[in-house]
Amino acid sequence: MRNENARTHVATFDAKDGEAYNMGNCQIAEELFQKQSGVTVKYWCEKGQFKK
Repeated sequence: MRNENARTHVATFDAKDGEAYNMGNCQIAEELFQKQSGVTVKYWCEKGQFKK
């Protein structure tokens, strides 16, 4: 069964270069993932450590 609202952790950006640097890298990755042909899922960036 497919869960339309499932959250799956894809990556963590936690370089020592700071919050802005990490968010920028996450946003680049988000954009690249979503530009893939045939991708129908939503990627996004969240501040803080991943929580299930």
